[in-house]
Amino acid sequence: MSSQLPVLTDRKSHAFLMAALDQKQKLYVEARMLGSVPVVAARMAGYKSPDESALELERDPTVRMAVEVSVRMQAREAKVTREDVLGWMQDAMRNATSSTEQLNAAKEIARLLNFYEPVRVDINKTVTMRQEQLRSLSDEELLKLSRDTVDGEYQLLDFQPEPVNAPP
Repeated sequence: MSSQLPVLTDRKSHAFLMAALDQKQKLYVEARMLGSVPVVAARMAGYKSPDESALELERDPTVRMAVEVSVRMQAREAKVTREDVLGWMQDAMRNATSSTEQLNAAKEIARLLNFYEPVRVDINKTVTMRQEQLRSLSDEELLKLSRDTVDGEYQLLDFQPEPVNAPP
């Protein structure tokens, strides 16, 4: 007896992933599949804060996988290959009317062929800067920032912190 694992096609994976998303996330994935940038897709999906929502959605592994599978499925169904795109870029470079257009096409070709080294981003510096910015804000300013994210009742407590280096 041989037990075979089911083959997950793009269509089956797509259906599975889409079932795991809520309605706004589905609209976001569809907009991304049609070529929208994340912020525009979040706006089209009806999110109140498209900038923040787009960042959150792009970090969500299920949403990211749904976008990737959707785009891949669409490309397969359109029968577009990497070689097709490379050919289009080469045509664009040959038919460019300015050196700027040629350079842009050459950059896209190099990116498509993975000629660039991966870019390393130092997020620790950004996080440290953001922490310092948040620490410098007053309680009222912090409350204004958190109005959309804090749900429930709360009250401001007025207290004096204990000195750090006080003798016992």
